[in-house]
Amino acid sequence: MRLHKINHTGLFTGFHGLGGIKFCMAGIPNKKKFVVRLTSFQGCRENLTSDVRKLLRRKDLGKIDTKRTRLIAYTKVLVPGVQNYMSAPIPPKDIPKYRKKCEANLKIGQRKFEVGQKLVHCIEEQHGWPLSRFYKIDPESDFQFIGYYIVGSSRWQKTPHYLSLYTLLMRSGWYGFEGPKRWNYDSVLETLHDYGRRKGDHLANIINCGRFDKMHVLLREQKFLVKRDMKTMYSTNRLARRDNGYNEGIYKILSGGTKDLRLSHRFRDACKQYGIRYTVNVKRDEDVLRGMV
Repeated sequence: MRLHKINHTGLFTGFHGLGGIKFCMAGIPNKKKFVVRLTSFQGCRENLTSDVRKLLRRKDLGKIDTKRTRLIAYTKVLVPGVQNYMSAPIPPKDIPKYRKKCEANLKIGQRKFEVGQKLVHCIEEQHGWPLSRFYKIDPESDFQFIGYYIVGSSRWQKTPHYLSLYTLLMRSGWYGFEGPKRWNYDSVLETLHDYGRRKGDHLANIINCGRFDKMHVLLREQKFLVKRDMKTMYSTNRLARRDNGYNEGIYKILSGGTKDLRLSHRFRDACKQYGIRYTVNVKRDEDVLRGMV
């Protein structure tokens, strides 16, 4: 796998230990394989979708690739017994002394990244989507850094809800999901449902209450989106009660709380085909629903 480079200066700051990944939207690499960062790095999935909304609205921020979903994901692990989340970076002269201490955490962090990759690939394969590609980013001199340049199907960024789901799946290993012994779809479903019963985090909240069944419909029946471009799907003009769209993510649509009423009504119809009950929990807004087909 080829390494991709990015200017580290001032970008990869703060520590996430073994608890998380930060994401940003990225551009197409240039001839020297340098990747352009289009947005700030975000630890919150919904902040990332809000950044995409800004990108689509303002041409001066850079051009997003609408044919592929392009992300940068990274984490920086702590030197055990030396650093906490508020620590300053290790001085260059001390790096040789602490590099070995960090090796165990780097291996754990790498495994957590790999769980997310496997889960994404398993779901993509099941639904006939192109498999996402994960290119390791050159850490240069940063011995605590693990990062990937990720290129996936444009379907993953079609709406804020899909982008939120994409990053949630990639973060699954960091929540504590370890995956099945055999990575096939049925085994993944069984393991995810078991995880949902035992845990209480974001991933478990999506799995519980039958929402994982709705996620299956969301991935299988993208035709309910019709042929609308990204700019339209991220627009706040389509949201009920003049909502700003900040929390529009995977949890919103699966729980029936999305303010995108055109989308939720279409999704409800798609769920009916599978015998799954889906309740729209947002009041009708005739201005938004006018012209819905």
